[in-house]
Amino acid sequence: MAVNLNKAVKAGLDFLFGVAGELVRDAEFVRPAGASALEQSGNAQQTANVKAFITDYRSGELGTVVIQPGDEKVLVRAADLALIISPGNGDYLVETLSGQRRDVLSARLDAAGLLWTLHTVRSINDDWGVLTATTASADWGDLGTATDAEDWLGLT
Repeated sequence: MAVNLNKAVKAGLDFLFGVAGELVRDAEFVRPAGASALEQSGNAQQTANVKAFITDYRSGELGTVVIQPGDEKVLVRAADLALIISPGNGDYLVETLSGQRRDVLSARLDAAGLLWTLHTVRSINDDWGVLTATTASADWGDLGTATDAEDWLGLT
């Protein structure tokens, strides 16, 4: 009797994501415009709403060249990232509730094609927008003679 491995793994993942309560968080996966390792997103930022199972690495996995203390392992179902081709370095996740950002250092898809394992690190990077042209900005002038100035109440 043959066992349908994909069906069994999918059932196991559904169970894991259902019972792991506080470890599973709503998040937004973001591939910034033109910032991925493969440059596949062009000028358009891509996003996907995901359920992320966030856990620490086991002590035996720490201290290697790649995995350092403080790095986190994030598991995301492949179905949640169906529209993002080959997640990887340059992408990031933002938790919906806390706003905590995690930069993706690498990503690996399991053999069944059902689960992405993301190697992440917490980040305080801010997203300063997209790669579109600015429509308004402060003009601080040029190198010519000043025609007006702000009075900063200098010492007299």
